[in-house]
Amino acid sequence: MPHSVRQPKDLPQHKDVWHAFVVHLRTWITEPDKKPVRPFSLLILNLTDGTIVNAEIAETPTSDWARKTIVAAITRPGRGRRPYRPRLITLPDPEWVTALTPALAEIGVECQQMDTPDEVHPIVAELERHMRGGNPQVPGLLSVQGVTPELVGELFAAATEFYRAAPWVRLVNAQALAIRLSTETEPHFVSVMGNAGIEYGLSVSRT
Repeated sequence: MPHSVRQPKDLPQHKDVWHAFVVHLRTWITEPDKKPVRPFSLLILNLTDGTIVNAEIAETPTSDWARKTIVAAITRPGRGRRPYRPRLITLPDPEWVTALTPALAEIGVECQQMDTPDEVHPIVAELERHMRGGNPQVPGLLSVQGVTPELVGELFAAATEFYRAAPWVRLVNAQALAIRLSTETEPHFVSVMGNAGIEYGLSVSRT
């Protein structure tokens, strides 16, 4: 006889308070033949004991996805945990509170709005480090002193023209070009990468 799966409303209820919130992670997911994406993560924290109950990622967060993730955290907790219902689940987004309240009320769990506490920031940072394989975060271009959005825009526009021109078709990286700006007394030496079909771009040296 197959084992029956207990419904969330039939599980025991503890006095715990959970907090579920979404964060746009500062890391990238890359898959073959797909554009890199910055995923969203829904984290569910047990505010009573400070543990992570569940964490899921998605390209686009929705209230229905949040509902399914919460139900999974209740019915299929991690190793070493027994299924149970918390007394209360809080969320920072009032619209999601409105959307999830009926479904949670059906299983006897309250739902309220509450801002995400600042104490969760180290948890998010640790998750991002884990997804980067422990590598440090690559700083943004605008974090460099003196760099402005206009300058970055010009850089990307020049990169677009360079890519469309495809100079690596005729040049190999062993052919160095000396380039000197009108405001400089000494040239820079540039080689075009990409003729081998491995890496594309410019290599710039001062000597």
